[in-house]
Amino acid sequence: MHFGAQNPTHPWWYVADRIVQALVGYEDQILPGVQFAVVTPRDLQGALNNPIDVAAGTLALGITTPAVSARMAVEGTGAFSEAHPGLKAIAAYPHIDYLIFAVDAATGITSFEQLARERYPLRLVSGRRSEGGIDVLTFTVEEVLKQYGISYATIEQWGGQVFFPGPSHIGGRLVLDGRADAMFQEAEMLPIWAEIDAPPRRVNYLPVSEAVRDHMRTTYGFGKRDIPAGRWPGVSEAVPTVDFSGWLVFCRDDLPEAWAYAVAKACDHTRDAVNNGPDNVTRCLALPLDPTYLFAETAIPLHDGARRYAQEQGYLI
Repeated sequence: MHFGAQNPTHPWWYVADRIVQALVGYEDQILPGVQFAVVTPRDLQGALNNPIDVAAGTLALGITTPAVSARMAVEGTGAFSEAHPGLKAIAAYPHIDYLIFAVDAATGITSFEQLARERYPLRLVSGRRSEGGIDVLTFTVEEVLKQYGISYATIEQWGGQVFFPGPSHIGGRLVLDGRADAMFQEAEMLPIWAEIDAPPRRVNYLPVSEAVRDHMRTTYGFGKRDIPAGRWPGVSEAVPTVDFSGWLVFCRDDLPEAWAYAVAKACDHTRDAVNNGPDNVTRCLALPLDPTYLFAETAIPLHDGARRYAQEQGYLI
């Protein structure tokens, strides 16, 4: 069985590895006799391509983020140009995250409405673009922008630039080096945000209106979340934005029920390893792991095997 994670230094790899160890490790094997391989996704776009490849049968298991990515894949909406039906959830790890629309205060930009009205030539850092298209984050950012009459293309038409360097800890270097004056990204737990919002630089965080948040929820399933007051120096009060939470482990609906049950059990058995894991894992998750979250915040229905396991343990409330 192939398990689609991300690159081997990514925290998803650690989680997938611990799940596999619980399934077929040296002691107390949950699913003995089955071979597993943890693999990297195409274009290193796990959030986008893992759901596609699981639905196609290329992978047996996958991880994506946010959890709602799996719903978009099933429905063929958002970043997914066609429907990929048949995906079922195994468990969702509590990765609590949100979109961050950070702009250097020197630009004077404090809102999306002002950005559109002044047609400001922003030098913007976003997510990732490859031959396979844009990733889920990059789509989600632009979808918010479009509700204000803005797109990546219009920013460039105004004389600005849009960079797609990948994760926020890489893209943030462009802001620190003075090559960009805004970053619209996620991964709020990374230290790069504190580096960007540090003297002498001042940062404005653009609020997402309730109407746009409603659009993102009703159209795609994204939840609502606020950047809490005091999170960084530029956040003097809570800033409304779009939720980007959840590391969802999932499969196809035709995975044998006994195997889905076993994977759900293995996810539950990772709790100690994750709670005491390396820093790049623990800083990303709300710990200690709550098993009721694992089987509740899944965005798509649980596989029957995973549901049976969670019910037997009393985790479904």
